[in-house]
Amino acid sequence: MTNHEILMTDARQVCGQVDLSGLREAKILITGASGLIGTAMLASVANLRASGMELEVVAQVLSPPTPELAELVAVAGGELIRSNLARAEDCAQVPECDIIIHAAGLGESGEEGKK
Repeated sequence: MTNHEILMTDARQVCGQVDLSGLREAKILITGASGLIGTAMLASVANLRASGMELEVVAQVLSPPTPELAELVAVAGGELIRSNLARAEDCAQVPECDIIIHAAGLGESGEEGKK
């Protein structure tokens, strides 16, 4: 089973257990869409769309997206934008949305985090 299949299977299980009807016909911004939580949320939106729910999604990332993330955005029928949310000029490029799922964060690892 591929990572994509595992992710989509998990998303189906979540969507089967949680009432997400409040997202119907909404435009949703997922910040940090390439991270652990953002990717899981994006997979859930993709699952909702596959089940017939009408909604739009905008996936925000800081780094260049992996091919797997680009595929997931495509499956979700979404728009992928690269922006740095710490910069006002980048925030101005983010489209207006009904719902924001803020999963972005700034993390440091290794020696960078010790400085």
